[in-house]
Amino acid sequence: NYTTRFLLSDENEYVMYGGELIRWKDRPTDNFLQPWTIKLNTTHDWNMLGGEWFINNLFTYKKGYKSYGKTGSLDPKKYGLQQAKLDEYSVINLPHKFTWDMKIGAKYDVYKGNKLFMNLSIYNLTNRKNTALATYSSRTNDFKPTYDLGRQVWFEFGYEY
Repeated sequence: NYTTRFLLSDENEYVMYGGELIRWKDRPTDNFLQPWTIKLNTTHDWNMLGGEWFINNLFTYKKGYKSYGKTGSLDPKKYGLQQAKLDEYSVINLPHKFTWDMKIGAKYDVYKGNKLFMNLSIYNLTNRKNTALATYSSRTNDFKPTYDLGRQVWFEFGYEY
């Protein structure tokens, strides 16, 4: 993190990564960016009941990826090392994500082009449990997932003039 002091000599220290001893500087980069995302957005609008209606769907698929995290410390003496500590890192497989967001709305002309509108937005319509990241808990000695937002419903009312 930003408050940790980094020494150039630390680059040559060994770490345990995925069950292998490697130098700290040889760890794979970890940027928490997913490899690719596909989005499909559809919008339909029509006139009905004296107003302008629309429905919008946004489908998002994000490919899974591998990350890694520090899972603890080992005794360097057991591996014949003279360094003070031996950090252990493990590979974490973060799964793909799929979300479906929907917005339904209507506008009604109330006076000389002034319009009253109302929208209903539903985020994560399918209420899928999408893993965002996994954080290591030293208390339980394992990874605990954190999740993206679950289903949310928002109402919006307004007046355009």
